[in-house]
Amino acid sequence: MLASVIGAANAVTISNASVTIDGNTYTSPGGGGVGFSYIPGPTAVGDGIEFHSVNDIVVNGDVPKIVSFSYDVSADAGYHLTGVQVSPGISGFDGLASVSLTHGASTNVSNFAFDAITGGYADPYSYSVGGSLVHVTGSYTILPGADPFSYVYADHLGVTYTEAVPEPASMAALAVGAIGILGRRRKK
Repeated sequence: MLASVIGAANAVTISNASVTIDGNTYTSPGGGGVGFSYIPGPTAVGDGIEFHSVNDIVVNGDVPKIVSFSYDVSADAGYHLTGVQVSPGISGFDGLASVSLTHGASTNVSNFAFDAITGGYADPYSYSVGGSLVHVTGSYTILPGADPFSYVYADHLGVTYTEAVPEPASMAALAVGAIGILGRRRKK
């Protein structure tokens, strides 16, 4: 187990993490600004993981840079995952960035365009995710634009999770379904 669980209501466990940057794969939290680190909770959002590299910048004429990663996220016993917040530390001037995250069978892709006049940065975004143990794969891609001064810089990508105890109505429905299945098996 790579992550320590901190906090009671917003604690998840991240395990089996790896990140590939510039052809190098890291499977344990790395120092020196390269690799990944755990975001311990409780935080405002929850526990999570952050991928980072000191060399994630592309300028006009560079080839796109792709950082790919994977990990497992699990909720505490008796809890289930309810949401994910993605915090892309990406900024740019006349360029593009794309973040892709797949939680189980559900993929979320967010594209960010940085114009040649005002530049800008990517805002955090959130969406729902379910299950108590989910395998996650993802990547972020950064591409420069055509302007001679274009650049896109990715400092980090943070992914944090929230979890909750299933409400009693859901648990009752699951129990009724399980009793029905067991009853059908006994009749056979």
